Amino acid sequence: MAARCGVWHPAASFTGPVLGLRRLRARAASALALAALVAVVLPAGAATTGKTAPQLFPTEAEAEQHCPADIVVWLDTMTGVYHFRGQQWYGSTKSGAYACKLEADKQGYRRNKSGK
Repeated sequence: MAARCGVWHPAASFTGPVLGLRRLRARAASALALAALVAVVLPAGAATTGKTAPQLFPTEAEAEQHCPADIVVWLDTMTGVYHFRGQQWYGSTKSGAYACKLEADKQGYRRNKSGK
């Protein structure tokens, strides 16, 4: 037990958690201030990375109509990898869609390790 001014105080023996709570509150306040600043500076719906997602299509035919001069790939949206026609995971991952290869490349998607 620690004493403050000759009288025991519960916070005197547990300064670690009390200081931790103060730090947590300060970080939360700065995070809220940053979020408010971003909301003011960026227009509604703008991505913070400056990138927009490639246009995704539920069918291969729709993707071919959108980009007739480009290769259609299957984007696995969970892993950030795309697959080419004829490969094992083309059109068969749980989360994914068809897209144009050039759009996928511009947005940072990468081909699978065994890709063409």
